[in-house]
Amino acid sequence: MVPGAPGGDPSECASRACAAGPVSRPAGVDANPPPNHGRNHVNPPHQLNEPIFASALSATPGHIGVIMDGNRRWAREHRATIQAAYAVGAARLIEFLSWCDDAGVTTVTAWLINESNVTNRPAEEVSALLRVIEALMWGIVEQRRWRLAVTGDLSLLPDALSASCLRAVEATDGFNGPVLICGIGHSGRISIVAAIKALTVAASDVTPEAVTAHLAQNHQPELDLVIRSSGEQRMSDMSIWQAAWAELYFSDCLWPDYSRADFDRALDFYASRQRRFGG
Repeated sequence: MVPGAPGGDPSECASRACAAGPVSRPAGVDANPPPNHGRNHVNPPHQLNEPIFASALSATPGHIGVIMDGNRRWAREHRATIQAAYAVGAARLIEFLSWCDDAGVTTVTAWLINESNVTNRPAEEVSALLRVIEALMWGIVEQRRWRLAVTGDLSLLPDALSASCLRAVEATDGFNGPVLICGIGHSGRISIVAAIKALTVAASDVTPEAVTAHLAQNHQPELDLVIRSSGEQRMSDMSIWQAAWAELYFSDCLWPDYSRADFDRALDFYASRQRRFGG
C-alpha cells in the first residue's frame, strides 16, 4: 500500500489509532498500550479459456492479495501475547473478507504463514499461529459463503493440522461464494521452481504460459491488487509470479488495526490507476 495514497494523509492511520471495527479484544490485551516511539492442496487443471486478469478493465479488483503484517509489533505495543495478536488479526481478516464481498471482489489470497516463517521463526510462535490458522479456516467454513483453497507446502505442517486444513477446503466445495486462497507454507520462488521442474517440454519451448499452467494457483486469475499493512514495502516472496502486474498498496496500519476506511482507500488507489500491462 502506498503511504499517503491519493486523498489520504500518511499520518492519518496513526493519528486516529487506526480506529477499526468491532473486533473483540482477547483477554490480556492492554487497552491502553504505551506510546509507540518507532514504528499440498492440488488445484484443478488450468482453464485455457479463463481470462488471465479478472478485472483488467474494471475499477474494482477481481483478485486481491493481502499481506497481513504487523501482528508482532501490535502485540508488543498492547502488551499482548503473540497468539492473542494473531487471534485479533484473524478476526480482522474475517471482516476484510466481508468488505471484499461487499465490493464485488471474487478472489482473495491471504498469505497466512510463508515457508520462511515456518522454518525460521521460533517453534512456539509458529505453533501458536498455526492453531489460529486452523481455527480461522473452520470459522470460514461455518459461514458457508467463501470457498477455500490452499497454496503452499502443507508437508511443513504437523500431519494432523495439514489434514484438518484439507478437510476445511473440501467442506467448502459446494459453496457458491467468492474464493479465499490461504497461503500456508508458501514461497513464490519455490512454487516457480516446482512448476518449471514439472514441465515436460524442451527448454526452448518453455513459455510463461507453460509455467503458469503448472503453478499451484493456475486456475485462479492473476492478482490485480496486493495490499500490505504495517508500512513494509516488499512482496516477501508471496506469489511473485501471479503478482507480476498487480498494483501494490502499502499502509502504515498494523494489521490488527486495519479498518474499513483503510480498505476503501486501497480501492480508491486502485481505481485511480491506469493499468497498461506494459502497453
